[in-house]
Amino acid sequence: MKLRKRLLILLTIATGLGLLGCSTQQKQQQPLFEKQVGNPYFDSYYLYLTDSTEQILPRLRANFAQSQSPEISDLIAQVFYRSGNLDSAAHYIQQAYQLDSNNVNYTKKYYAILEEGQRSPEQLLYLAHRLVLLDSSDAKNQYSLLMAYIRNNRIDDAIRYAQQKRTFFRRYFEIDRLLVNLYLQRQSPDSAMLVAEELIAKDPTEAESYFLASMVAARCDDTLRYKRYFKKGVQYGCPSEMLLETYSQYMLLDQRNPRDLLQTLDTIFDRCHYPEPWLLETLTNLRFVFTSPQMSDPTERHLFANFEKQLAQSSEGQFILLQYYRRNQDTAAALASIERNQKQFAPSYLWDMIYVSESLKYRPLPSLTTWNDETRVVRENITKYPFDLFSAYVYFEWVGQRTDSVGRIDTVNRYIGHYKELLNKAKKGDVYTFELTFGKDTTVQQIPSLRYNLSRLYGYKGDVSRKDQNAFQAYEEALKYNPNNEVALNNYAYNLAIVDEKQLKLARKMSEKSLKIDPNNENYLDTYGYILYRLGLYKEAKAVFTKLLSINPRPGKTSLLHYCDILEALGNKDAAEVYRMKANNMEKE
Repeated sequence: MKLRKRLLILLTIATGLGLLGCSTQQKQQQPLFEKQVGNPYFDSYYLYLTDSTEQILPRLRANFAQSQSPEISDLIAQVFYRSGNLDSAAHYIQQAYQLDSNNVNYTKKYYAILEEGQRSPEQLLYLAHRLVLLDSSDAKNQYSLLMAYIRNNRIDDAIRYAQQKRTFFRRYFEIDRLLVNLYLQRQSPDSAMLVAEELIAKDPTEAESYFLASMVAARCDDTLRYKRYFKKGVQYGCPSEMLLETYSQYMLLDQRNPRDLLQTLDTIFDRCHYPEPWLLETLTNLRFVFTSPQMSDPTERHLFANFEKQLAQSSEGQFILLQYYRRNQDTAAALASIERNQKQFAPSYLWDMIYVSESLKYRPLPSLTTWNDETRVVRENITKYPFDLFSAYVYFEWVGQRTDSVGRIDTVNRYIGHYKELLNKAKKGDVYTFELTFGKDTTVQQIPSLRYNLSRLYGYKGDVSRKDQNAFQAYEEALKYNPNNEVALNNYAYNLAIVDEKQLKLARKMSEKSLKIDPNNENYLDTYGYILYRLGLYKEAKAVFTKLLSINPRPGKTSLLHYCDILEALGNKDAAEVYRMKANNMEKE
C-alpha cells in the first residue's frame, strides 16, 4: 500500500508539473520532475531520470543506506546495468529482491541479470520457480522455468514440463522444435520423430518442419524417410547451406548412383540463391566426386553447365578450383590453371602474384644461362607492381642460390635505381590501385610506398654485403628512406656490435628503437642483449636473455651461445656449459 501511495503522489506531481509546463504564461520551461526534499526514494528517482552517468551512484547509495528501500536498490542496479557492470547490478538487484521477494518485477530483473551473466544454474532454477509462483499467467515466466531446467541439464524435467504446458507455450514460442531437440539430446530419436511429424501435420506446407523431420530421420538411420522429408521440404522452401551440405554428404555415402542427388540439387540451385563463393566451392567439390560417365547424362550435365560457365568467368571461382587442385596435389592441373588465369584476367595483381608464388616453385631453379627467360614474369611483376616487393625477393633468393653475394648486390642495385626513378616521377597524392581481394580494389600512396620499399631494398643490400663500410652505408640509406625500418635498425645495430666497438652506444640506441616497435621479437632481443654484453652490462644483458628464453626456450644456436658468454662473464661457468651443450646439440637435431 505504501508503494502505491508513493506512486500515486509521484503521478499527481508529474501531471501537475506537465500542465504548468504547457501554460502560455510560463516564460521559462520548468523541469518535468522536481526534487522531493526529505524523501530518499523520490530524490533517487529524480536523480535516475535526470542523470544517466555513474556520478549519481554515491548519492543513491547514501539514500539506500538511509531508507533501505528496495526501490532505491533497484534504481542502483539499473544504473550499474546501464553501464555494463553486471556484478554490481546483480548485487543490488539481489538486495531489492531480498527486501521484497514477493515483487515479481524484482524477481524478473534478478533472473535476467543472472542469466545474462551466466551465473549459477541452480540459482536460476530457484528464481524461475519463484517467478512461476508469483505470476503463473506470464508465459515468459513459464518459459524461464523451462530454460532453467535445460541449463541444469534436467532434460527429463524439461521434457515433462514442455509437454505439460505445450498448448500454452505454442501461443508464444517454438515449443515443438525445442521438444524435438530435447528428445534428441536425451537420445530418444523415435520420440523426436513423433513430435516432428506432428509439426508437419499441423502445417503441411512449412518447409522447415520437413527439414527438421529429415534431420531426425537421419538420427534414426531411416534413409527412406530422410530423403522423402528433405525432398518435400525443397518443394516449399530452400534449405540452409548447412542442411544442403549435410544432405549432399549423406547421399554420397548412401549410394553410388548420384542421379537422385544431382536431380535434387539441380532443383534447389535452379530457384534458390546462395552466396556465390559458397556455391562455387560446393559445386567444385561435387564436380570432382563424379566420374565422366556419371556426368554424361543430360540431366546431370544441366546442374553443372551454368556452374562451369560461372567458373570460367569468375576469378574467385577459378581460385576455388585452384584450391581443389592443391588439395589433390595435382601439380599439372594447378600449373595449367594458373597460367591460363594469369592471361585470362590480366592485368591482375592477384593472379600475377599467384603465378610467382605457386607456379615457379614447381619448376627447377633457373640456370645462369636461362636466367632471363625463366625469371621474365618475376621481373615483369617487379616493374608492374612497384608497391610490392614479393616478386623482387623471390628473384633475390634465386640469385642467391645461383651466384655469389656480388651478383646479388648487383641485382639489388638495379632495382634500387629503378625505384629511385619511379620516386622522382611520383607526384604528391598519386596512388597505386590494385586488387588485393577478389572484387575489391585497394589503393596505396605512391611516394610513401616507394620510400618504404627503397628502405627495404637498401636494408637487404646491407644484409647480403660483407660486414664492412659498404654494408653500413646501405643501412644508413635504408634508415634515410624509413627511419622506423625495424629490421634495418636491428641488423645495422648487430653488425656494428660485431665489428666496431667504438659504435656500441649508437648500436644500443638503434636496437632500443627496434624493440620499441616490436618488444617481443626474438631477434631484436638477442641483438639488444648481445650489445649490452659487449658494453660490459652483464646483469642487464642477462635480464634481456631471460625474457628471450621465456618467449622461446629454443631460440637458436647463436642466441644460446651469446647467453653462454654472458653467464661466463657473470662467473656462472656451470650454467654456461649447460647452454653451450644445448647449442651444440641443436646442430645434430
